[in-house]
Amino acid sequence: MPAGKVPLLLRWQLWWWKKRTFRLDMRLAPAQWYILAFVEGSLVSVLEIVRRRGSVGGDSLTLGLLGGVITAPRWRGRGYGSALLKHAAGFICDEMGCDFGLLFCGEGLVAFYERLGWQLVPNAYVYDQPRGKTEGHLKLMVFPCRGQGFPQGLVDLEGLPL
Repeated sequence: MPAGKVPLLLRWQLWWWKKRTFRLDMRLAPAQWYILAFVEGSLVSVLEIVRRRGSVGGDSLTLGLLGGVITAPRWRGRGYGSALLKHAAGFICDEMGCDFGLLFCGEGLVAFYERLGWQLVPNAYVYDQPRGKTEGHLKLMVFPCRGQGFPQGLVDLEGLPL
């Protein structure tokens, strides 16, 4: 769903979930797209997507940044997050025409994303913040949209993280 079409009350709920779940102290890019899962009218899982040009080793690529992946605690382990991520990979690659999907996660989530086709890569990465370029410290994972290997070199999101 395009971010501009999300009803105000639902946008507030998405903001609250993200703030409560991640407690981040950095500026984030606003989502351009949301993928949502509902059960009997209640939101149970969400993820956010931003399409942008970034660079790896100085070469420009189109990236589908994925973030804000949240499933409500009582609905975890039922496949809602996995279903959203599978849909997001297709959307990023097929509909958005990206070269790679890209996300950051903690060590404890790497295996979860790997089961869904995401690949852990060792590249260092930077993103923009008001104080300038900032080095990332979470794990970097990519989803190859055309079966290609991820290039070596510094990843620059060339904007705020998601």
